[in-house]
Amino acid sequence: TEARLTFSGTGGGLIKQALVGIIAVICTLGLATPWFVCRVKRYVVINTHLIVDDQERGNFAFSGSAALLFWRFVVGWVFAIFTLGLAMPWLIVDIRKFLASNTRWSDEEGTWRGDFTGTGAEQFGINLSGWLFTVYTLGIFWSWWQVWAIRFSTNNLTYTQESNEA
Repeated sequence: TEARLTFSGTGGGLIKQALVGIIAVICTLGLATPWFVCRVKRYVVINTHLIVDDQERGNFAFSGSAALLFWRFVVGWVFAIFTLGLAMPWLIVDIRKFLASNTRWSDEEGTWRGDFTGTGAEQFGINLSGWLFTVYTLGIFWSWWQVWAIRFSTNNLTYTQESNEA
């Protein structure tokens, strides 16, 4: 059995999402950012497909509400400003948790719900050490820092099957 993910989105489809979102964010002085984030995530999720033995299996869905994400942004930014940016990793992780927990994959056997298990402290450590090593090595370390960040994002993303009880 071979399983792989495919993406059916197009450049035109994504540019439409980006242009509408960027215009909205600029016109609202950033207040539309959560709406934009949810809009792009939904586009990516509905255009992602699981292929098992050359057959599409199930479908992905994103149910996140921009209104709920908005308040996370507000609280996160208040803390980030109050702490001179030191709380930013916790905001990043909170957004990842929101996006993951609102992403589901369903097929005839059930529904799987996403979760992000990383912590703000881990993100802070990656950011701090990445910045320090990159500056110290005059930019040479940047690639390794990005690998740390990608590994953190990927290794902490899980999917758990939800109950099938009626």
